[in-house]
Amino acid sequence: MSLQSYLYSQFSHPHGPMGHVAAWAMHVKNRERNNWAIEIIAPRPTDSILEIGFGPGYAIRKISEIARSGFVTGIDSSPEMLKQAERRNRAAIREGRVELHCGSIKDLAFSAAPFDKILAVNSHPFWDDALNDLAMLRRLLKPEGIIALVLQPRCKTDTCNTVELAKQQMIGLLSESGFQKIRTMTKPMKPVECLCGIGTK
Repeated sequence: MSLQSYLYSQFSHPHGPMGHVAAWAMHVKNRERNNWAIEIIAPRPTDSILEIGFGPGYAIRKISEIARSGFVTGIDSSPEMLKQAERRNRAAIREGRVELHCGSIKDLAFSAAPFDKILAVNSHPFWDDALNDLAMLRRLLKPEGIIALVLQPRCKTDTCNTVELAKQQMIGLLSESGFQKIRTMTKPMKPVECLCGIGTK
């Protein structure tokens, strides 16, 4: 494996000694994206919310501080991320308001579905089968529940085309997996703007 491939793999599945470094970088770099995503889904105090790919657990903590009478669930494929997120959310886990799991979307049989909202920040490009995974997530939502896919595309030479292509791919995935009322939003960021695709069950 090349150095570039190894470093890229750390952000899709942090592991080993470099996993700590990747987790720290994700915590810093994803904070603005996570805050924007939380604004978009607008958690309510009684909401049941699922995050796919929670990383070091920053968004989980922020959401659980709002949904204090609800329930927040997260799943991430990295044991390293699970450890860090559990530390960051220790009190809420102890209180029974947050539950975190290591695994893939296909392991969501454990979930206390249905959910009011589902959130994924910079994670859906790493899913094994995004179309089928989204269809499964749709089944886990309550009627009129929403999913928000947030993504800052990897920067290429033509950033306008990069963002537009990512937007069309996101719309296509949401539509083909059965979501309705699909819309997109953008947020200016560097090196390219951030996207959010929102779908309703």
